[in-house]
Amino acid sequence: MVAGYFADPKIPKKRNPRTKEVLFLVLFLGAFLALPTPSWAGVTLKTDEDISIELGFRMQTQFLSSTNSNADSSGDHEEKFTIRRASVRLGGNVTKWVKFFLQVGNNDEPGTDNEPTDVNLIDSYINLHLHDLAQIMMGELMVPSSRQHLTSSAALMAIDHPGITGYSLTWGLNGGAVFNTTAFEDGNLDLEGDANLRDIGGTFFGSFSLNEMVHAKYYVGAYNGIQFMNDDDDKERVAARLQINFLDPEPNYYNLSTYLGQKKTIGIGVSIDSQQRIARDLIDDDNVNYIFYSFDAFADLPVGPGSATIEAGYSNLNLDNSRALRDSASGPPKNGQETEGQGFYVQSGYFINNLHLQPWAFYESWYSDASDDVGSWSAWRVGLSYFIKGHNANIKVGFEQFRSAQDIGGAADKNIESFLIGFYVSY
Repeated sequence: MVAGYFADPKIPKKRNPRTKEVLFLVLFLGAFLALPTPSWAGVTLKTDEDISIELGFRMQTQFLSSTNSNADSSGDHEEKFTIRRASVRLGGNVTKWVKFFLQVGNNDEPGTDNEPTDVNLIDSYINLHLHDLAQIMMGELMVPSSRQHLTSSAALMAIDHPGITGYSLTWGLNGGAVFNTTAFEDGNLDLEGDANLRDIGGTFFGSFSLNEMVHAKYYVGAYNGIQFMNDDDDKERVAARLQINFLDPEPNYYNLSTYLGQKKTIGIGVSIDSQQRIARDLIDDDNVNYIFYSFDAFADLPVGPGSATIEAGYSNLNLDNSRALRDSASGPPKNGQETEGQGFYVQSGYFINNLHLQPWAFYESWYSDASDDVGSWSAWRVGLSYFIKGHNANIKVGFEQFRSAQDIGGAADKNIESFLIGFYVSY
């Protein structure tokens, strides 16, 4: 990345200091459960018809080279190896209708200050699976802000999530650059929550089929969100999503970004995510409310000797047109109009069955509400993925150009160009 162009993540971790001990316990249990199984979800131990435990892991390592288009010194260029994600997952059934999921490890996302050696609690929730149509999930989990917020990090087509996903609450309220590994400095609000990337709360979730061709699922939840005032007037964060699929269903809580010919489906979805009183506008002397809504469409269909995937989404962020937003009693105010706005992304790929290759392309853009266009940007990526064993093991190579509407951080340049090669294993 270019020195000084992107904000250093400053959100403090609010994690249990004993998460390293938790990881040790999970690893110990994993050794005990090391039984052969063909399941991509991981190793499974089944004690009876009702009780089962699954252990899995995820590792994503990358080499990243990033430079601005007018680089003329070593300070404008960086090459590094990174651990993008590394985690151990433990889940299973305690009874027919009581399930649990726990994930610990490192999730090096924009808007966090995680070091590669940090071990944190990523997910932790209990699922009361009363019926496919009626499930209650409570704990630390992903909020249904859009399809991409519910897309598994093990199955991302264009190497990573779109940068505009960061404009959701608890994802930092900032754009993402350099394959969404770095927070875009201009308009970066870095708001803090009880949990980064996920949120603590509960979701009502259900999926059902109207007939063999039409399927649906819904999400309705309440979460802690941003507790700015820390008093009795603090409001809960609420979110909801509805998704309709034609042909094959996508019945799970999380989706995949590409199904590699294993599913034939067309999906459309709409989400809304909101919370009142997340900050204060010093100019208007009033509370700042947050509303983030999105529309998305997805298709994965067989075409010729393979399958084609295309996905598009639109998002809109409203922060009450705040011009001097303060998110804490002592923090400096920021211009919320440089962050709020609207944007879209589109990505497509073609999986070639016999070659196990998938070339793909991606474009996204964000338009801030600032009158001088500070905070507005666009990015495109192209790449190629080789699937050694589907989403269990693959290699991805990509190139990205990120372009800001104004000079980035006042550094007299607008472009960032990045090359990435990554190895991905999930089991």
